[in-house]
Parts: sequence; C-alpha cells; structure tokens
Amino acid sequence: AKIILIDIPLNLTTAYAYIKTNSDFECNLICNLDELSKIRSNNLDATTFYFIPSKFIEEIPNLINQINLLYNHGSFSEMDKLTIDFYLDMLTNKISCEYVYEINSNVKELNINHIEIASSEFSFPSHMELISKYPCLMNSRYVASLYKNTK
Repeated sequence: AKIILIDIPLNLTTAYAYIKTNSDFECNLICNLDELSKIRSNNLDATTFYFIPSKFIEEIPNLINQINLLYNHGSFSEMDKLTIDFYLDMLTNKISCEYVYEINSNVKELNINHIEIASSEFSFPSHMELISKYPCLMNSRYVASLYKNTK
C-alpha cells in the first residue's frame, strides 16, 4: 500500500519523525522534485509512506492516476475557499479518486484570526456523491463526511 501524506513542512516532518520512530514501515520524506519519482514505484507488497510538502501538490497528478481514499482531517476548514477548491480539483478531478473522507468544522468559527470554512460549503465535484455525514463525538463543531466517486 502507498500512503501519501501532503502537508505543510512543519506538520509533515513531525508526522515523518513519529511514523519512522514508531513503526517498521518504509518512510520517504520528499524534499525536492527529483525525489517525487519514488512514488511511481509499483511495489505494493509493503506499506510505504510518502511525505510530500504541499508545494508539490501540482505534481501529484503526474505521478499517480488513482487514489483509493483521500482523507482530510481539519485542514480544509483552515484554508480559504479558493485553496480548498484547488485541492479538490487536483485530487478528485485530475486523479481518479474513489472515496473522500473528511472531518472538518461545520460552523464558521474564528480560529486564530481566520474564519473557518464550514464543511457544508466545500465545492466537491458533481461526480463525488455525499453518501454519509454525521457529527463527530469528539467535538460538536466537527462533522465527518464520506463521498464516493460515481463516474
């Protein structure tokens, strides 16, 4: 299995250090464009993590053609609407994405000088059908949503 984590560098290096230290999985911290080719490896026999800085997001559709599950927890709500739309286009239109599971704020709430975008305002492409939505038990501000590709 290939597990690709895309995030800002600080969060990415923290995740890399944690998984590398606490598991036996292969971990690849991508630091430049040349290293992105590692993702093309067809070895699916072992679980491999790829940690990719968000600045390389536009290269992802050139490297993979399918995502089984796209998971986002909390960060979409922290972005502006244009950035959310950009990520959804990159990861659900330019790549065949089977499912999207996201847990994000479902209220417009001020979070460190930024009003979060409610999950209900995300512009998922029409082929991504909402099949489940429920409030999170951990925090009533969050809602979990599951989308399925209907293409």
